[in-house]
Amino acid sequence: MEQAEELCDEICLINHGRKVLGGPVREIKRGFGWRYIAIDRGKFTNRRSITVRCVKAFTPNRDHTEIILQTGADPQSLLRQLVDDGARLSRFELVAPSLNEIFIESVKRANEQ
Repeated sequence: MEQAEELCDEICLINHGRKVLGGPVREIKRGFGWRYIAIDRGKFTNRRSITVRCVKAFTPNRDHTEIILQTGADPQSLLRQLVDDGARLSRFELVAPSLNEIFIESVKRANEQ
């Protein structure tokens, strides 16, 4: 998927012989919104309230934490919550989802129908 993301302008995602998504990579990514955020490993004093209110998942990495927002959550609200909670941030970056993440979510949606 990573190579396709770098090399292709348009894609067609297929699962079990059925098309689940297709079109220009930029449009596909834009259609999935900015629910992915990377922040530095700041200190969270009240992480539970943030998780309940607007965060779907936290994924700690070596040098940053990836956050997936709940559908419809506003990234600026998360930033406000983090700052109000006392987090010291040197990085707060909106990140487009990877094609792999898009594929997984698209397959889940197709299976729910």
